[in-house]
Amino acid sequence: MAARWRWGVALLMLPALAWGAYWAARMGEADAAWEGEATKLAQWQQKRYAPRLEERIAMQSVFEQAAKRSPANPSIPEAIGLLQLQSGSQPENSVLALEHFAVALQDRPGSPYTWASIAESRARLGFPDADVLPPLMTAWRQGPSEPEIQRTMVDLGLGMWDRASPEMQGTVKIAIAHAMRRSPYRTLPIAFRHNRLELACPYVGGDKRLEKTVWPRRCKLER
Repeated sequence: MAARWRWGVALLMLPALAWGAYWAARMGEADAAWEGEATKLAQWQQKRYAPRLEERIAMQSVFEQAAKRSPANPSIPEAIGLLQLQSGSQPENSVLALEHFAVALQDRPGSPYTWASIAESRARLGFPDADVLPPLMTAWRQGPSEPEIQRTMVDLGLGMWDRASPEMQGTVKIAIAHAMRRSPYRTLPIAFRHNRLELACPYVGGDKRLEKTVWPRRCKLER
């Protein structure tokens, strides 16, 4: 009798187990889709690629579906925010990005990348320095060795250079030194765009990676 009861329970559990296996497989596929799109977004950022409308819509859809399945995963709203920043400089993109970064920050307040993204979004929207500096400095304190944090400090710091305090200018110079050692190809165009190439030029001489580029010649013109 006991054996028959155990078989009965097992038979009743089979549909539930099958249903669970089905959804586990679906979740695995969904996670793979979300991770694939996140990797694609990172490649877009690296190449500074502005995605077409249909590409943005498709990626946004994958991210939103992932957010419904994993509402506690802060990486997903952060990715949606980054997609908004990647989609153009229109104010509405930065506003939406800020909203998603705020959601991500609730579950991951120690992420320097999220703080840096908030600072960048605020700067794009024309926020005053007093509103851009706190998240920027929080990002720097939490991740000064992270390449994207260095890049953001260089970019935003040079953007407010004339208004920055001596202490802030010192921090920006440190970020430039680190960024030039790690990635001069990305750092020099930022300094050039802000008309502050002289701050990066001291690191050009002797860097064999730059010998056959335009940067040594441009730096000579800065003297």
